[in-house]
Amino acid sequence: MDCSSFDIGPYGFLPSQPLQKFENPYYHPWDVLASDFHHLLSGKSFRTVVEQLPCLDTTQLKDVREWQRAYVLLGFFAHGYVWVETPAAERIPPSLSKPFLSICVKLQIAPVATYACLCLWNFRLINQSKSHKDPANLDSLISFTGTRAESWFYVMSVAIEAQGGCLVTELATTLLDPSPHAVNSVLQDLASTLDSMTVTMARMSEHLDPDYFWNVIRMWISGFQNASSKGLPNGIIYEDGTGQDRYQQLAGGSNGQTTLLPFFDLVLGIQHSTENKDFIRDMHEYMPGIHIDFLKTMSQHRSFRDFVTERPHDVGLHQAYNQAVESLKVLRSKHVNLITRYIVIPSRKESSRHGTEVQGTAGTSPMPFLKSMREESEQAKLEAL
Repeated sequence: MDCSSFDIGPYGFLPSQPLQKFENPYYHPWDVLASDFHHLLSGKSFRTVVEQLPCLDTTQLKDVREWQRAYVLLGFFAHGYVWVETPAAERIPPSLSKPFLSICVKLQIAPVATYACLCLWNFRLINQSKSHKDPANLDSLISFTGTRAESWFYVMSVAIEAQGGCLVTELATTLLDPSPHAVNSVLQDLASTLDSMTVTMARMSEHLDPDYFWNVIRMWISGFQNASSKGLPNGIIYEDGTGQDRYQQLAGGSNGQTTLLPFFDLVLGIQHSTENKDFIRDMHEYMPGIHIDFLKTMSQHRSFRDFVTERPHDVGLHQAYNQAVESLKVLRSKHVNLITRYIVIPSRKESSRHGTEVQGTAGTSPMPFLKSMREESEQAKLEAL
């Protein structure tokens, strides 16, 4: 399989280097707005500037990296426009809406600041000779606050994505042409990689305080779904110039929109409940379409679990499989711990004052889903030989 045809490279679903500036001067207004973005937000002048912005055509975007940069910038601009002032703006003007909707059709992804917008396509290497896998060597290309804390929140996911992404091609290749030795080897690599991802995830607190995330960052990346308490009971309207305006309710960005963990679940043959499958399927709308195509292609093949269970006397193979599943479960446990610290505890403080329910950035309560995903990982283990 040629994984590159699905926009998969050395770091999996993560590009080696997102575009930092458009080559075509036609898109200079977007670059200029991005360079002054957080200052305009803090000065409360962003909506005025956007309303004077020319409505640029997307036909001059020439390659996938330009389309991705355009998606990142306009996703941030849309959220900035909605949330910069109170009341929240429920109508996004054509200068943003028309190009943004066109870009989303091209990339087959929802018109909102998704994980791909916030993290996957929104980073740069601080030192080109150092690793993608260290969040200390990464910075975001655009942010709402201009702070290291916000950037750290995004690039932590980038570093974790880079660590796991290095195995995507090897996992796919082995799945298509398996042998006991190759499967054993790649499962051991997967377990080790998942362990490294868990260690990196534990570094979130190095630069991000839970209260700062909850009180500052969360507002900007919140979506437009279940947002009555934020002034958007019906969602938002993208004014596309047709006069046929309609409300859209869209989830905000979350790590539930990464393609990496669904891919790991797929190759390991981890089965999910109908409810969780429905949620994962809903999240497909918020993932790049080309990556969903990859998952669909891989789902047509047998999993490593199928391969291992057909070899009931291969103790080493069973152990390698179970260790990979255990490492995935531990990663999910660490994620539950982070959600508890950064969302559940702060939200309980707020709900005790205002009577609101616990919601993540996607507009839903994340804990039941995350805990059940962890339990389903545990249930995938094979009985010891």
